[in-house]
Amino acid sequence: MTAMLALISLDRDVRGARAAGITVNSLGDGGSGDGQCTLREAIMNANANAALESDCASGVGADVVTSSVSGTITLASSLPAITDPAGLSVDATGQSVVVRGGTAGEHQWVVSSGATLFLTGLTLDVVTPWVPLGPGVPKGIRNEGGTLSVIRSTLQNFVSPIVNEPGGTLTVVESTVRRGISGGLANRGTATILRSTFTGNSAGQPCHSFCGAFGSGGGIGNSGLLLVANSTISGNFAGQISGHGGGVWNTTLGVLTLMNSTVTNNVVNDRLPGTSLGGGIYTEGSATLINSLLAGNTGGVAPDCSGAITATGPNLIGSNAGCNVTGIRPIAGSPVLGPLADNGGPTQTHELLGGLAVDAGNDAICATGPVNGVDQRGVVRPNGPHCDLGSFEAQIASGTPFTSGDFETGGTGWTFTGLLDGIARVETEGACFGANNTIGITFAGTQALNVRSSPGAPHGSTGIATASPFTLGSALRFRALVENDDAAPAPYPVSLELRLLDNDGGVLGGYPVEPRILTTSPGTSADGCLVGDLRNGDWSSHIVDTPKLAGMTARLEFRQHTNVPGKGFFALIDDVTVVPSPPSPLLR
Repeated sequence: MTAMLALISLDRDVRGARAAGITVNSLGDGGSGDGQCTLREAIMNANANAALESDCASGVGADVVTSSVSGTITLASSLPAITDPAGLSVDATGQSVVVRGGTAGEHQWVVSSGATLFLTGLTLDVVTPWVPLGPGVPKGIRNEGGTLSVIRSTLQNFVSPIVNEPGGTLTVVESTVRRGISGGLANRGTATILRSTFTGNSAGQPCHSFCGAFGSGGGIGNSGLLLVANSTISGNFAGQISGHGGGVWNTTLGVLTLMNSTVTNNVVNDRLPGTSLGGGIYTEGSATLINSLLAGNTGGVAPDCSGAITATGPNLIGSNAGCNVTGIRPIAGSPVLGPLADNGGPTQTHELLGGLAVDAGNDAICATGPVNGVDQRGVVRPNGPHCDLGSFEAQIASGTPFTSGDFETGGTGWTFTGLLDGIARVETEGACFGANNTIGITFAGTQALNVRSSPGAPHGSTGIATASPFTLGSALRFRALVENDDAAPAPYPVSLELRLLDNDGGVLGGYPVEPRILTTSPGTSADGCLVGDLRNGDWSSHIVDTPKLAGMTARLEFRQHTNVPGKGFFALIDDVTVVPSPPSPLLR
């Protein structure tokens, strides 16, 4: 992956040396000698490093083509292939330019081997979208072994929107590829996708070799070297009857790395039951997941992923049925995601509204390239104790640490009741409490509250931890985990509730909490002590809105109950925070 990260530095001027400037001042597609410089004429001069067309400035070295007009350029045929090794930049920044059309069955843009093309601020489209048995439509961009960068641009409605051939280097930054037929990207070279979205693409119709008999690689088909970071692959589709890799198909030749990316809502058709695999990702080659969210995909016996995947950082995988994940254990569960929408930034994203992906990321990975401390929109990571999994950093309001009876700073001020064996306390780092199946947890330098139901009670028990009075804000944030060290079978008969009490003990509000339940598996515990650190992803993050109670004095109470005799459950509470400003009106 080191070689892949070295491919791109967003701090450099992606348009290269500006040796010559050519300004397009016409939305036409011809008219030689009419004094109007068209895009086609500008490319011809840039390729020739001369003034072949007198309507445009002469090309000299690394040319930069800009536009002084906004609107739609309708092409009568595909544009001339880019052949100049000195490099060409077509930059429509500041204008709204759509390039539409081309020759049916041919690519609208072609980058020849050894040439360089930067496309910035453009929308590339067809005149009439493809329909079955209808007239042919142009394809998108084909990189035949040169260097291609697509920056803050949109490609839509093409057959084969982007094809990167062997020897080609492709970079896609802050761009959208949507509604493509035969997949959004076919990569056979080296490609880097940053802060971009692939959505609504499909594979299964007659198309290039990535489709296969029934369709594979709806969003992306990869048989080269591919890095996808801070990006969204959503709503793509593979297969009319059967398919593989609705989001991504990684072939036997492919080397795929997904970092801080979201893969969701992708589909493989399973009209031949049991034949479709990997609604999200289908991999036959090398695939690595880091800080990513892979959930909510559908189809076949392996809805989210199929094949061997190496996890070198935390990840959330909704269903790992069909995929063999080695390395760091993934979080299993469903994220709370909003629809694909404009949430700010240059591309559409799924807002992360809560759930297990919040605060579950590896901060060191988020801080370094290519993530560089931001999410897909450019919003700073982390926003909270830790960065989030996937391409979106949840915007949950920040606050101040809970200080009244704060177990983070010494554990004073808490009272424990309702426990038959009296085991409920502040657990300090590295502690192991030995008897009665209590557990010892390493909290990475912090402390956490342990509210425990008695394993010896004949009919279960309720453990209660109550803090001394404090002043309510408009919300409370915290994270929770229930440890099941007795390995009771699912569904786990355990509940956790947060209550707010007035000074007389009356209940101001009760809020059920659905934490992650971590079951101690064989070989991970000894004498009732869990071995090793808890990862950020082992916790679930929660926020409780209390705007009507803001300013009141209250007591915070956590109640944990189990009705299973002889089974020990431990509710661990950490990072309690008083939020001063109103967050989203959701209990997450």
